[in-house]
Amino acid sequence: MTTKLRVKLGVFELEYEGDSEFNKEALEHMIQHIGDVVGATMLTDRGAEVPEEEALQGMKSSEGASSKISLHTNSIASKLAVKSASELALAAAARLQIYAEKPKFDRHELLSEMKSATSHFKASMVKNLSATLKILVGSGKCNQITQNSYSLSSAARSEIKSRLA
Repeated sequence: MTTKLRVKLGVFELEYEGDSEFNKEALEHMIQHIGDVVGATMLTDRGAEVPEEEALQGMKSSEGASSKISLHTNSIASKLAVKSASELALAAAARLQIYAEKPKFDRHELLSEMKSATSHFKASMVKNLSATLKILVGSGKCNQITQNSYSLSSAARSEIKSRLA
């Protein structure tokens, strides 16, 4: 049996679709983590919502907000010295999540971003995208959120940010 679940905490939203036997403790931990990232509740004690900018300010400062200078995927790939499709996919994911500030990305967005890195992209990477994503999810560098939706793991995101700094 498939279960759909959507939890919204202020400006943050968590969606789950899958087996109804999902791990409830993991879900509770995830919700708690979202609250910790923000650094404060997004509702006042009267139930009024805190403005989005104010809520996100705590998250940006705790994550070390993305640099004011945005890097192109070619630049990210060069700084990370990519040599494989999975490394280029990580560079493209970093561009989407760190600089474009997308909370998640789909296969099409990732491939489009990979193609934009003309100095590193090879046509064979199109055919091997499924295998590339399988490697990234299997290695823990990316999380698969839904069947076609992915995000960088927090460890991979931190590592890439430190390498780009």
